[in-house]
Amino acid sequence: MNYTEISQTIKQLRKSKSITQAQLAEIAGVSRITINKLENNKFTDISILNLIRILDRLGYQLEFKEQSPLPAFEEILELYTKADE
Repeated sequence: MNYTEISQTIKQLRKSKSITQAQLAEIAGVSRITINKLENNKFTDISILNLIRILDRLGYQLEFKEQSPLPAFEEILELYTKADE
């Protein structure tokens, strides 16, 4: 999962719970600006602890899974784009 996907997922989860950025920030113990930057993929640094708190308040958890040995779609697209040049 890349940063853009994390941002979009956090925003979707928050909206699905019908809570505002300010409400999420308050219950997660972070600033509304942090939530806004996270949701808009404009954060430069967020601690794992803060990310875990935000996810926890949304009813989710951070989890690790093994990467697929297959290339990602973006990698395949890049190969085809370079081949056409």
